[in-house]
Amino acid sequence: MIILLIVLILSGFLSLQIGFMIILDCSFLFFPTTEGKIIEKHIGSRNLSNIDTIMDNWYFLFVTYEYKVQEVTYTSSKLNLFNDVMRRNLSDVESLAKKELVTVYYFPYQPSISAIYPLKWNKLIPLTVFIVSSFIFIILSNSLL
Repeated sequence: MIILLIVLILSGFLSLQIGFMIILDCSFLFFPTTEGKIIEKHIGSRNLSNIDTIMDNWYFLFVTYEYKVQEVTYTSSKLNLFNDVMRRNLSDVESLAKKELVTVYYFPYQPSISAIYPLKWNKLIPLTVFIVSSFIFIILSNSLL
């Protein structure tokens, strides 16, 4: 019974945390924007076949960009709230990496908080964890009531 309660609490916490991060990442689309300049970029790759045979090579985009808000220059490497742009196709990442100028979405009350690619994170892992943890939470909460 105690183990079920612990799993219930952890699955509920995980569902809330990931759901909150998804909502926050969506909120960046409603923030003010400014133009930013990419000052450093590279593409990394990782073979994940030792973790899961379905996944082979994944390509990651790493960038550093600078932007100005009210004559103050900021530098960031945050792509989105999950801070990843991970794709199976190299060409998908390369198309994002070709850009020199980007649209920067920044938090109006603290412009140092920014993102250049909201909602372009790899949705496979967070959404899978969200769905599974929510399902576990619902099943356990119904069985404990």
